[in-house]
Amino acid sequence: MRRFICLFLIFSAICATIPFSVLAEYDDVVIDEQNITYLISEDKTHYIVYKGQGNSYEVIIPDSINGLPVTAIKDHAFKSYGNMKRLVIPDSIVEIGESAFSSRRTLETVEFGASVASIGDYAFAHCSKLKSVVIPDSVTKIGKAAFSDNSSLETVEIGANVSEFGTLVFNECLKLESITVDENNSTLFSVDGVLFNKATATLIWYPSKKPEKSFTVPDGITEISTAAFKCVTYLEDITFPDSVTKICNSVFYDCENLKKVVLGDGITELGYGMFAVCKALECVVLPKNLTIISRSAFIGCVNLKELNLPDSVKEIGDSAFVGCSSIKSIIIPSSVEYIGGYAFSEWTSEQTVCFVSNAPGNDWGNEEAEWDEECFANIIWGFDPDSEPEFVRGDVNGNDKIDAQDYALAKRHCLKTYTLTEEMVKRGDLNGNGNIDASEYAMIKRHCLGTFVIK
Repeated sequence: MRRFICLFLIFSAICATIPFSVLAEYDDVVIDEQNITYLISEDKTHYIVYKGQGNSYEVIIPDSINGLPVTAIKDHAFKSYGNMKRLVIPDSIVEIGESAFSSRRTLETVEFGASVASIGDYAFAHCSKLKSVVIPDSVTKIGKAAFSDNSSLETVEIGANVSEFGTLVFNECLKLESITVDENNSTLFSVDGVLFNKATATLIWYPSKKPEKSFTVPDGITEISTAAFKCVTYLEDITFPDSVTKICNSVFYDCENLKKVVLGDGITELGYGMFAVCKALECVVLPKNLTIISRSAFIGCVNLKELNLPDSVKEIGDSAFVGCSSIKSIIIPSSVEYIGGYAFSEWTSEQTVCFVSNAPGNDWGNEEAEWDEECFANIIWGFDPDSEPEFVRGDVNGNDKIDAQDYALAKRHCLKTYTLTEEMVKRGDLNGNGNIDASEYAMIKRHCLGTFVIK
């Protein structure tokens, strides 16, 4: 009787950890020496990996239990498994569930079996010691953020048959240098380590640690995926062809060294947070047919010096230009029909917002704030963009005086170690040839020394 009670208590403890729906679907339980629990299917034809609760450095999932194949790893199966460094997935496994190995921060290597067809959403997210991934040819689907936040991941090889590729698969993989794709893959391809989808003409992902400083999106690409260039370290300038018609949200979020972006004329909308926190960004050439600047598009672009909005712009989203402290003035064309709340928040009295129209819209702003909330810039209504601006000739940096900084900027521009904006060139163009040359920065220097006067 006592033995029966003990067995009953053990069985009850196991059952207490299994949801009722699973108990209804599976009728046999096996726990192996690695403290991994397996459940047999209702038709008694195969097992699935239900849960792992051990602490082994090496986890080798068996290909069979009691003569039946182990075919799948359940969602969140190893969320409580500690110390795992090496994972071996057998050829019998076909499916890896959502978050199956998420946050296994000691995991260093994964060996996929030859039959894995599907890798679920977040399956290997937050595996901070995983350095390389080789996706076998058997895999056809990789879910959303499957390898995201793998802070040590450097290289990825994708097999020949992946056709479904989720968003943000490599998000926050800050050491990723290269992605390669089997040449026989009919859906995906890579060029110099950059991942593309040939079926949808989409640039999917640009590795964060790709060493090149300049990049041109290939002609024929029509879409840029969400956060495709997020947190890229070395990229300084990028050019888009006119074939690109859609750029998704947060594409350049926190690109620490990005300085110049030339957008193609096929783009009509800047996505949410497109250039957010790009602190080195100085110049963006906007497309001539742009209609929408979405929420937080330029938030935190503290070094952006100039932005020329085309006459096609109709909408400026909430917080679009928050903290753009280096823009001396911006002209808002009469085509603009709406400006969201906090659009120019943190602008100072040394900055100017010039409206070509004579009055704001009646419904500008949002439920929380007006468009000019926390904006201390000078506001000019009815501005004439064709009028000649008043400025001090030779005052390259626009601080209303000619000083050593102006000479240094002009000289660096001539030596091609620094690129001035069009407005800065106009201020320093003393001989009217449309550029700044050695004779002009010499005149600025002489003016500063008091041996020459610029009139």
